[in-house]
Formats: sequence, structure tokens, C-alpha cells
Amino acid sequence: MSALLHVTISSARLYLIGIGMSIFCMALITGVALWGNHSQAQLVEKLYKHPFTVSSHVLEAQTHLESMHRFMREVTLATDDTALGDAAAKVGLHERAVLHHLEMAKSEFLGDKKEFQDLIDRIVAWRDLWSEVVRLTREAKRQEASELIRNEGEQYDLLLNNQMEDLVSFARLKAVEFLNQSRNQTSRYQTLQATILAVVLLTIIVALTFTYKLIHHSEKNLKESEYRYRSIYQNVPLSIWDEDYSVVFSKLQQLRENGIKDLQAYFDDYPDVPLQLANEVVINKVNETALTTFAANSEAELISSISKTFGDGALEVFIDSMKAIWNNKPLFISKANFVALDGRKIKGQISIPLPRTLGESYFVPVVIEDVTKVEAYENELKHLAQFDPLTQLPNRVLFADRLRQAIAMVNRSGSPLALAYIDLDGFKAVNDTYGHNVGDVLLLSVANRMKATLREVDAVARIGGDEFVAIINDIKSKASLDIMLSRLLHEIANPFEIGGVSITISVSIGVTMYRQNEQTDCDQLERQADQAMYEAKLAGRNTYRFFDPKHDNIISRKFKLISEVEIGLQRNQFMLFFQPKLHLKTGKIVGAEALIRWQHPTDGLLSPGYFIPQIENDSISIKLGEWVIESALQQLELWCDEGVRIPISVNIGALQLQDKHFVPRLSETIAKHPTVPPELLELEILEAKSIANFEQTADTVKQGLALGITFSLDDFGSGYSSLVYLKKPPSDYIENRPRVYTNHSYQQ
Repeated sequence: MSALLHVTISSARLYLIGIGMSIFCMALITGVALWGNHSQAQLVEKLYKHPFTVSSHVLEAQTHLESMHRFMREVTLATDDTALGDAAAKVGLHERAVLHHLEMAKSEFLGDKKEFQDLIDRIVAWRDLWSEVVRLTREAKRQEASELIRNEGEQYDLLLNNQMEDLVSFARLKAVEFLNQSRNQTSRYQTLQATILAVVLLTIIVALTFTYKLIHHSEKNLKESEYRYRSIYQNVPLSIWDEDYSVVFSKLQQLRENGIKDLQAYFDDYPDVPLQLANEVVINKVNETALTTFAANSEAELISSISKTFGDGALEVFIDSMKAIWNNKPLFISKANFVALDGRKIKGQISIPLPRTLGESYFVPVVIEDVTKVEAYENELKHLAQFDPLTQLPNRVLFADRLRQAIAMVNRSGSPLALAYIDLDGFKAVNDTYGHNVGDVLLLSVANRMKATLREVDAVARIGGDEFVAIINDIKSKASLDIMLSRLLHEIANPFEIGGVSITISVSIGVTMYRQNEQTDCDQLERQADQAMYEAKLAGRNTYRFFDPKHDNIISRKFKLISEVEIGLQRNQFMLFFQPKLHLKTGKIVGAEALIRWQHPTDGLLSPGYFIPQIENDSISIKLGEWVIESALQQLELWCDEGVRIPISVNIGALQLQDKHFVPRLSETIAKHPTVPPELLELEILEAKSIANFEQTADTVKQGLALGITFSLDDFGSGYSSLVYLKKPPSDYIENRPRVYTNHSYQQ
């Protein structure tokens, strides 16, 4: 440039003023070009970099947040510590991913970064909720954990997602702001440049030449920036429609000037106006993602067929968008139904950054995110949370809700309902014999028969491995209920053909009614039906029994007594008294009988008749029997140390005698007292309870005799036993047990 000025000045002084002006104009043009190029490049860089970088990281964070929620639900469904640990690890992994993406988005965010920090702090605070869910699950309180997720977790997720969407919306608004600034800046820059060029064009060719080079360089940078922006615009994984809302904005402005206050009331009075305005919206351009999403071969094809892509409720969504414009909302977000050109249904989320005032801009970018798979996945999660995956019947969570609804209906209508607790008889044997795959098919088949047998107004659910419950509504009479229950028993008792194998199974059903005289909640009803089902099991299975409140009181007292006996054993409240046995002829002591007494903390000294009959069929009777044998051997050990050799007889019940661990534990107990001759311990069998399974009892006795102890029959000949059983004993019984004592031996 300096050489060109030197030649110009040397050639003609007359052009000195012109050259001076040229230098000024060139400097001015150069400055304007550089300033415009720099400003434009900055705006374009912000335009393509800021919104999409921030949005990308926030959307990734939302995806991981959804995964956190999904695996949190898996925690509540975990059946063991391994599954729980795996699900918890996955929750932690996705939590770290959420924090990472939020930190990345925060570093690129042009707005108030405190909003991002608040969001990050919420994620960290969420760990307290997560820890509580894990704790409840480890304590097998899965229902409480699920309710905590559903009540607080989902609210937390909604709050976090709303805050993320606000941040994404801010970034998108920034994109529109940068785009408008870029357009306005370009327009002002080109106008100023054209004016200066027009002034100096006639006077200075050299300045134009130099300016041309600067303009060429500026346009090159602008094209490169626009190319980068277009690349992002075309490749972003969101459908973008550039729409012209000129007619819509003009109409809304006109309505406001005409004094319209309530836009919805106006549309109610003139229902054709929204459709007319919708038809006036012009789509100028769409990106490549839109073509792929809506199965269009070209931009022209999609734009010309745009009306075919609107699904149900499209007009209502358009009306809502106009309300958002009317109310000066910065962003409009809504769900909408679309239809691709190939007929595929699409669930989309629309985001429209709106102008702040009417008339500010007539062009708006409509961003459509395809959330079809996300919604389908969410629906699947909801289904898994409420339905059994094998039988597709409602699970315990949904059953509890339906039972509450049924009870509310009874309270309104007065028509009673029945709750039936259904348990498969012998299902474990099927699993052990044929495998779990056959067992699963059997469960599914049983579920289908139940649904086919019950009415549409009834409900059936699977609440456990082989446990089902049915809510039988609108019961007309007990006779009709009996018919339905009998039909259910009959249908399930029919053989099932599974994999070429015929399997026959039955069910035991416990039934309770609602309403009852006393106030009863859902948990009490389920407990009552379960108790009645247990009674059906005891009655021989393949039958049903109704809950009896009187019997419930007896069982409650029995369970209370069993619990007190267990506590009494732990606190050493039991003691043995020893009643001597005398020889009737000589009067000498020939033995002693151990008599148990209970030093009850409130009721005083209790005889065995108070508590033994109540616990004889419970496992606590085995523990009590083992304590008696141990205490008797301790007493024998003391007597032997003093030189007294008197045998002690101890009563044992059928449950203890038939326990598979009876002989091994007896052997261990005897071994702990090596100074006591085993023959001094005599076990009196309460034969009225054990002789019914005489062969098994005889085998156990045979093993006991091998240890050196003796056996006798207590009250032999009473009840339903007699000397007939002695015709069939194992041979060793008589050989190793030469004497059989009875309490009535004096009658011989």
C-alpha cells in the first residue's frame, strides 16, 4: 500500500487531497470491514457453539438422570444383596455422569452460572433420598422404598428436569438472540460499507482495490462461519422447522389493539380462527434430522406434505402456542402427536423460543424432539412397577391400590366383597421335579385359568412365588360365592399339559369378607385371608376356608403364648421338679420323672397344662424339649458325682421325636456329659401323638437305643393306642429294650 501511495503522490500533486481522502477512506473501510468481520465471527461462533454445546451436555445429563431413576427402581426390585449392589453401582455411575455433563455445560454457559451450581447441588442432595431407598430395600421394605421413589423421587426428578429444561431454553433463546444480532449486524455493516464505497468510488480506484481485498477476506470468513453453523443446524439430533409466523403475529397484534383481553374466550366465540391462522404459518426450511424423523426424501416433499404430519391434538397445541405468545412467554414447550410420511406415529416434544414482544420477529425456529422411545420406555417402567412380569397380573403394589378402591366402593354401595388368598399346593415339588421353566409355565397357566374363571368385575393378582389374591366384588349371596370358589378349585385341579407332561396341582384358598363389625384395613384383610388359607391347608388342601374372628382370637392368644415361651427360655424362667418313682412292693425309689414348671414373671408358677398343649405343634416345643433333656442330664451329673444312680424319665412330644435332627442333637447333648451313663436317661414317648407314624417313630427309637438310652410309652393304652402296635415293632426294639414301663404297670 505504501508503494502505491508513493507512485500516486509522485505522479500528480493535484491528487494529493484525493489521495489523502483515499487513505482516510481506506482506513475507514478497512476498520469497518475488520470490525464487522470480527463481530460477525464472534456472533456466529456463539450462535453455533453456545446453545448446542450447553444443550448437548444437559440432554446427556437428563438421559443419565432417567437411567438413575430406572436403576433406583431396580434397587427396590432386587431380590438379593448382589442384585441390590449391582443396581446401586449403576445408580452411582449415572450420578457421576450427570454431574460431569452439568459441569461441562456450566463451563460453556453464558448465563448466570449459579443456576447450574444450584442444579449440581440438588443432584448431590439427592443422595440422601437414594441412601434412604437403599436402606429400606435392605430391610425388605420394598413397598416403602417404591412409595418413596414414587412420591419424593419423581417430584425430585420433575424438579431437576424442569430446571434443566429452563437452562436449555435459556441457551436456545441465546441462539435466537445471537441469530437476530448477526442478521442486524450484517445488515448495518453492509449498508455502511455500501455508503462509503459510493462516496469514494468516483475519486479513488486504489482505495476500492484495497477495500475489495478486505471485503473478500471478510466474506470468506463469513462463509466459513455460516458453513459451520449450517453443519451444526443440519446434524443436530433434533428436528428444526424454520417457520414464518407473520400472519399470526399480525393477527394477535390486531386483536390486542382492538381491546381483546381473553384470547381463549375470543377463540371460543370464533372457533374457526385458530385453524385459519394455522394454515397461514409458512415453513421455510427444515434440517436433515427432520427429513429422517418424518421419513421424507427431500425438503420440498416434507414442506408440501406438512399437514399430513400433524396427529391428534395438533390444533390444540397450536392454540397453546398462540396463548404463550399472547402472554409474552419466552419459551413454549409442549408434547404433540405427529405422523411420519410412512405412517409411523411419533410422539414429539415441541420447543419454540418466542419473541419477547409482538412484532419483534416473524420467524421462529420450531424444535421437535422425537421422544417416542423415551415415552415407550417410561410406560414400560410403569408397567413393570405395577405388574408381575411372568403372569402379567397386577403385583402387590397395584393389588393394594385396587383393594383400597374396592373397599371405597363397598363403603359407598354397601355391596360386600371377598378377599381370597390362594396358595398352590405342592408347587415346590413341581419345581424340584420338572425345573423352574416348567414351574413358570405352570404359574402362567394357573393365572390364565383364574382370570378365565373369575368375572370381569373381579381382580386377581400375584403377590409371591406361588401366592395369588383375588378380589371378588359385588357378592349377591354366600351361596353364589361358594359356587365361584368351588368352580375355581375345580378348574385349577384339572391337569395341565406342559411340555408333554401332565401335571395336576391344587390350591388352598382362604377367604375373608368386607365389611366387618370392626373397622378393618387392607393389611388386616390380607392377614385374615392368609390365616384362613392356612386353615385350608390344615384341612387337607384343595379346599377353601372362611376367616373366623373367634378362631382368630384363639390363634392370637396362642401366638402370644409361643412368643412368651421363647422369651422365657432366653431368660431362664423354666425349671425342673423331680417326682420319685417308687417300687410298689419294696417302697424303694427306682427312678424320678422330670416335671417342667414355668416361673412366669406375672402369672407365677405355671404347670405344663397351661402352655404345653398350646405349643406342641410349634417348633418352640422342640427347643423346650431340648432344654428339658439338657437340664435332666445336668441333674444326673450332679447325682452321679454324689454316688446316686437314679434314672430320670423325660417326656418328649411327637414333633421333637420326628424332627430329623433329634438323634444327632441327642447324641451331642449326651456327649457333653461323659460321666452320666446313658441308660440313666429314659425318654417317655407321648405315644398318643406319635404312634400314628409308628414306623418312623420306631426307627428313631432304634437309633436312640443305640446311644444307650431307654424308652418308655407314657399312658400306654389310653387314647387311640393299644397293645396291637406291639405286634409290629422292629426286632431290635424288643431286644435292646427288655422293659417297657407304663404308668399303669401296677395293673399287670
